[in-house]
Amino acid sequence: MKTIKTTFVVLFTAVLSISCNKSDDASTTVANDNFIRCKVDGVNYEITGNQIFNYKDASGFNISFNNTVLTTGIDMALSGVPAVQTYTCNPSNITTVGRLQYRSPDIYSTAFCAGSSGIVTITSVNGNTVQGTFSFSGKRLLMCTQAAKAITDGTFKITYP
Repeated sequence: MKTIKTTFVVLFTAVLSISCNKSDDASTTVANDNFIRCKVDGVNYEITGNQIFNYKDASGFNISFNNTVLTTGIDMALSGVPAVQTYTCNPSNITTVGRLQYRSPDIYSTAFCAGSSGIVTITSVNGNTVQGTFSFSGKRLLMCTQAAKAITDGTFKITYP
């Protein structure tokens, strides 16, 4: 019985020493300092880090900011390559400029209803990192006669993969 216990202790120690190697403690995760901050009808709203999904391709770039805890989010879809400039989004230019929208889970967008509009100003493009400001007044999808949702004082920073 003592031999079995000794064998078990030796095996356990060997497994523990292999699985708890010091090199395992070093993180290879790249810091994610992406963020979006704004006010939604005057209330502070922020999403950071891994809750932000984005991509860009030849047709444009998309940023989707999701707060999974609150089931809310903000989406930006802009045409073309990100450049330092101001984009004005409204229903008449959704296909050439893009759109902004807030999800709560109802969708308030600049894309479909008259009286909806927004501005995105890209202030910096450094490699794959894009920074800027935004604000918009979005009407509820399919309920254009209802009051718009005001998204103000918006700032963002996103780094594309």
